[in-house]
Amino acid sequence: MDEGTLALARSPEPSPVGSMPDLDRDAAAPLVEAPLDWRALGFLSQPRLIVADGRRLFRVWGGTSLERGDANSRGVFFSFQRPASQREAERLFAIAEFGNACTFVTEFDVPSGISMYVGAVDPGDDVHITLAIAGEQVFIRNPWAQRLVQVGSASRLERDLGGAWIYTGTGTREPGTGTKGGWN
Repeated sequence: MDEGTLALARSPEPSPVGSMPDLDRDAAAPLVEAPLDWRALGFLSQPRLIVADGRRLFRVWGGTSLERGDANSRGVFFSFQRPASQREAERLFAIAEFGNACTFVTEFDVPSGISMYVGAVDPGDDVHITLAIAGEQVFIRNPWAQRLVQVGSASRLERDLGGAWIYTGTGTREPGTGTKGGWN
């Protein structure tokens, strides 16, 4: 056998997509969960699994979407791209339908070894022509997503949706101010 084949033969068996070891348990005892429904999560198709490689991630949030996501959910969405405006964020990530008002962006460092699912965003069924070119998103399972290191403070995205206001519902959030509700 060549060196590559020997290395693969000695490597541990990959876990099934959708399961990852629990950080608070022995690494030899993986936590097995049901596979995720990638389409329902907003991916165009099943994403690829990669390991953090030193790139920073960005999280667009606002409305009912929290800066670090919901710690009680199965994971949190990020991106390798930093959008400059609400329109660009919605075009790239098609997230308004999930209650995300695309108001803020926060930058994060990802510790080495974190597994990330990366794939194309499903733009949805009813997409305005100017918002139809979706980008790529990154999904990190909890509790790993909660362990990302925030770089600086959140910045406000340019409000450039014109008359295309996004209803964010009641209980919308802004950094350090608690909650507010209404139109964004």
